[in-house]
Amino acid sequence: MKSVLPTPWLGSSRGYLSDWVTQRWVRFTGRRIHLSEFAWLDGPIAKVEGIGENYFSELAGEFGMDVRAGRHGSGLIQNFDLLKGPHFQVDSVQTKVRDFYEHTSDYDLDVWAGWRGVFRPLGSLLAFISVVDCSS
Repeated sequence: MKSVLPTPWLGSSRGYLSDWVTQRWVRFTGRRIHLSEFAWLDGPIAKVEGIGENYFSELAGEFGMDVRAGRHGSGLIQNFDLLKGPHFQVDSVQTKVRDFYEHTSDYDLDVWAGWRGVFRPLGSLLAFISVVDCSS
């Protein structure tokens, strides 16, 4: 069994040590951007306490939406034609891609992440300190 060290809580302004270290690394190695120029990067940000099992329901509620789990045939977008615009030709998208967006619940997704190259040691360190004990 892999030994793990629970990550310490640094307070409500910093969160867990593993998250704080990751955020510092991004600030150190990244660059500032204006979201108006890179709107596709403007996404939801979790609370410092982390993401729980109700995260998506709470997020949907903030935008006046709801999560409809277990509905056969539901998709990320009801009608792909709504994406049509001067810089996007809907007809140029493969039929299977369109079907995925319109019927996402009919697909099984397999997602994983991994650290590669020179970042592997940092990933191993974060994995070691990232165990959060939620039992207390």
